[in-house]
Amino acid sequence: MITPALRDAALAQGRPIAWSKLYRKLAPQSAWGKQPVLNDFQLQHIIRSFEIANERRSNTRYIADITYVFSQAEVRKILRATGAPLAEAGAKPALVVPLVGGRFDAASPWTKAWLDPTVGALMPLVFPRGDAQDNAFIAKGNFNGLNWDAVAALAQRYGAVEVVIAEAAANGQSARLTELFAPRGRVVDSIAVAQPNFTMTAMAAARKLAESWRERSAIDYGSKSRLLADVEFSSLAEWARIRARLTQVKLVASYEVNGIALNEARVRIAYYGRAEQLAAAMSQQQLDFISEGGSYRLRYRAGPAPGQQEEPVVPPVNE
Repeated sequence: MITPALRDAALAQGRPIAWSKLYRKLAPQSAWGKQPVLNDFQLQHIIRSFEIANERRSNTRYIADITYVFSQAEVRKILRATGAPLAEAGAKPALVVPLVGGRFDAASPWTKAWLDPTVGALMPLVFPRGDAQDNAFIAKGNFNGLNWDAVAALAQRYGAVEVVIAEAAANGQSARLTELFAPRGRVVDSIAVAQPNFTMTAMAAARKLAESWRERSAIDYGSKSRLLADVEFSSLAEWARIRARLTQVKLVASYEVNGIALNEARVRIAYYGRAEQLAAAMSQQQLDFISEGGSYRLRYRAGPAPGQQEEPVVPPVNE
């Protein structure tokens, strides 16, 4: 018979393990050594709930699958207070376009490998439907010359915040990954495994993409930076819209208006993270943040945003 003492002991043992797994999902590998050490009281405070499945009965042991659900607000508070980096990105997915020989085939082993649940568990992913609009994009080719502007409309169609062109070798042993993300991000990398295996290559690629996302998104809340930006607008209504959007950018700690004229203003912005991260966060609020040799310009971008910035991803953790 399962005793309450055995079950409570197992839950207590699982909490720090779940916390470590969660931290490694939110922080880049380079920051794993900065993981805050929490005692059991602190862990119980930030765990919102837990679910137990597959209990196995024993007089001396308690075995079960436990899913811990952490509080987003409390996790963010702890990581910010300790200065640990936090990936302040929403749960918007990456659009992966799996190609072999420059062609997309929904029934190919390469595409099916990406649909494996163990691959999708590493980060949110979506894939082309393979309709006429997708095929028209793929038929253009020249993936080496793509930038974010060329794929922004495709990303918007799928609610994605980045597009990944994943070109595999015919035998599935290697692949070339081209990541494209707002506002002007482009990263090219290669993946190879020991044996020809599409699933193993897709797993390695998904791990690479997840780590790239964490490195790109992790914000250091231990310090603030400041800069001056010249704001361009065509009307007072647009100026009001820009100011409203600025308040929605989570990396902006504060801003003040230093001067204003008919169609321009100068603002001093205090922000967390790096300037390129600030530009990406502003892009999610339809603000173009342009760096020009140490000076900065800011303007409103009409049209639908590529995906609003959301709460940090704090996924359930299984133990």
